[in-house]
Amino acid sequence: MADWSPVDLLPGLWVGLLGALLASALRRWYDPLPVRVLAIFALVILVLFGTVLFGGGLLLPLDNLRGAVPFRHLPPSSPHGNSLQGDLIQLVTPSLSAVREAWSEGRWPLWNRRAGAGMPLLADPQAQSLQPLVLLGYPFPLLRAPGVVAALRVLLALVFGFLWIRRQGLGEAPALAGALAFGLGGFLLLWLGWPLANSAALLPLLLYAGARCDDPGGRRDALLLALGTLALLLGGHPETILYALATALLFLVTSGALAQPSARVSPSAQLNASWVHFYQREFPEGRLNYDYDPASIRRRADILAARWRVISSRDGVQTLYAIEIACRA
Repeated sequence: MADWSPVDLLPGLWVGLLGALLASALRRWYDPLPVRVLAIFALVILVLFGTVLFGGGLLLPLDNLRGAVPFRHLPPSSPHGNSLQGDLIQLVTPSLSAVREAWSEGRWPLWNRRAGAGMPLLADPQAQSLQPLVLLGYPFPLLRAPGVVAALRVLLALVFGFLWIRRQGLGEAPALAGALAFGLGGFLLLWLGWPLANSAALLPLLLYAGARCDDPGGRRDALLLALGTLALLLGGHPETILYALATALLFLVTSGALAQPSARVSPSAQLNASWVHFYQREFPEGRLNYDYDPASIRRRADILAARWRVISSRDGVQTLYAIEIACRA
């Protein structure tokens, strides 16, 4: 805090402005958030991210840099970094940096020339080239942006988690408890700096939009569902995107079937299914991901591990586990 300056307030003010705009939009076009609930969510964000939003802190394990040249001479940071978060320093942030560099130079982020002999960038889901939540962090430097994006992810999960539960007919207190349980749950907070967190943060938005598509079912509700689905498809982690889409589709189909027994599929389910088709067939980044992922070392390692699992399952769990770890590494 010795180097603190008023500029360090800007990330928190930016998150507060975005939260106020979201609350205003919901009040005008959708379901309003009670002021006391909004105040509780603001307090939660302040407790979790106050240091990085207002105190000049960084939400990156920079201490992990000391394990690589030329940073080994640096003194340890306080608190110490978690070695399990090495991906954030070695993979995620460098990819985000390459995307930023491309956008700043006025070109499409198609290729990362600094990764080995070069590798696809737009086709790399982890780069999150078009992810809206990541783009909202662009007004700030690369090292400050993760704190802003993390706060927005948690805020989104809290707000739409609450609204969706209220749409299920529960009272304000149970909805608040459910939103806090999900928004502060282990999965979202554990993977907060990774692309996986986008899927968890955006799932309540899809569920809420789907509930509104069934009742009242206006055009603005379909638009919200379409935009939420698009944001999810740009999430950056295909596996959890699939899980979130499957969960949302299951909710949409079952809720539509209960509300309209004579209909085979509700309009909201049809809309979401059309987005899946769009992602697979027409969406440029999705097609690039689809073409690139099978050729990656990770996928080849997964296939090798799966084959070993079939061939050597009789050899015991310990041997199998060791081989899988070696393959994935």
